[in-house]
Amino acid sequence: MSWNNAIEKRKFDAKEKELMRQYREAGMSEELMKELYEFDWEVYKSDRRYYEHTQSLEELLDAYYDGQQVSLKRDMEAFTVLPEPDRERKFWWIDEIENEKLAAVINTLDDFEKQLIHLYVYEEYSSYEISSMLNIPSSNIRYHLNNAFAKLASAMGRQLPKTEKSDSK
Repeated sequence: MSWNNAIEKRKFDAKEKELMRQYREAGMSEELMKELYEFDWEVYKSDRRYYEHTQSLEELLDAYYDGQQVSLKRDMEAFTVLPEPDRERKFWWIDEIENEKLAAVINTLDDFEKQLIHLYVYEEYSSYEISSMLNIPSSNIRYHLNNAFAKLASAMGRQLPKTEKSDSK
């Protein structure tokens, strides 16, 4: 999610200007108009905070496709404005995905691939660390991660970059 404050502020000001004109035509008092403006301003600021501090999994996958390091854990604890998810369930994070198509594709992955995505994206472990935890060669971990991300990319109409992503921490 992105927020361009200059553009959004211009939209807000234009909308408020039109509302004030309509309120005056309807005979509303200046004091009540000011209260409504202050309420709208608080909603605007709340929307800005939400859009500036909330990341969707789809955006994180876009970053991954572009070869950038992705992190849910680091940002979720600091910026999430949503209620705390039910982390007792094994793959709770799938229910948090707003893009229904992406969530449906993730649900088609086998549990191992979901586990790898969880460890790699949410827990921020490298493929080498996951390899050590699961006692599986890191090349196998990378293969399964790339396979899972390729399935997600394909379903979202994307293609993974041809070069192998660096996996150092």
